[in-house]
Amino acid sequence: MSNLVVLERATLYEEVWAEPVRTVAKRYGISDTALRKHCKDLDVPLPPRGYWAKVQAGKHPRHSALPKLKKGDRDRKVYESYPRLRMSEPPDLGAAVPVPVDGEIVVPDVLEEPHRLVTRTARRLNAKRHKDLTGCLNIDVSEGSRDRALRIMDALLKAMEQAGLKVEVTTIEVKVEHPSYGWQRQEPPPPKRVTRVRCDEEWIEFSLNERMKRVEDAKPDPPKNTSAYYYQRTTYSYLPTGELSLKLDSIDHLSIRRAWGDATRQRVEDCLTTFVANLSKVALAIRLDREEKARK
Repeated sequence: MSNLVVLERATLYEEVWAEPVRTVAKRYGISDTALRKHCKDLDVPLPPRGYWAKVQAGKHPRHSALPKLKKGDRDRKVYESYPRLRMSEPPDLGAAVPVPVDGEIVVPDVLEEPHRLVTRTARRLNAKRHKDLTGCLNIDVSEGSRDRALRIMDALLKAMEQAGLKVEVTTIEVKVEHPSYGWQRQEPPPPKRVTRVRCDEEWIEFSLNERMKRVEDAKPDPPKNTSAYYYQRTTYSYLPTGELSLKLDSIDHLSIRRAWGDATRQRVEDCLTTFVANLSKVALAIRLDREEKARK
């Protein structure tokens, strides 16, 4: 069911200058990004970057005044808010015993005595010539995040093997359900390189990726003596953000958590212990899904 939310311009102005936007957004049941958009629509100024740090330091930074309403502008906004549906795990997964991890997994600041797979991956990624990544870990990050990604993977692999799990890098054939349609013949896709861990007799694929930001490229000036309807195709560039995410691959159809990523209050390094302990639950979900398909 949806909830009717009313945003009063004057009230919203007082709230965002009394508490951080994230706190106000939770009270309305929306994200801070959505609240910022509503403030922009109602012409409500927001505190600048560093404002709340100055407040915590005992300072009294100046407030931006609420602009006067222009003719035709509205002083309130009414919309319907729908509760976010969260994916619930099957109750049978509660029987999974967490993988025993010896203390918290700590990622070192310097890569020392790295795992053999990390050494091989680092050597090939740092090579100047064309890189053959066969036998390398499934790491897809920019050069600026490469050292951090290798240190994360090194700590993760060592913790997995210390817990009695087997880790390997291999290639698997990609299955095509419909190899051909009439006269069209589809070429088989190349083998896929995967990094996987063996837990409770199940292979679990995982990878470490970096989120990219899409930015629209600037369009050049149209040539002279062209019509007013000259069309220029929009192109985009993808820029690295430095935000990493540890993901479980090939289980998108399962009702189970699949990613641990950088956020405002946590980093991937803080999630490694939970990630390894959770592998037994993932293995059980894979087995139950296979048995259910066989039964059907």
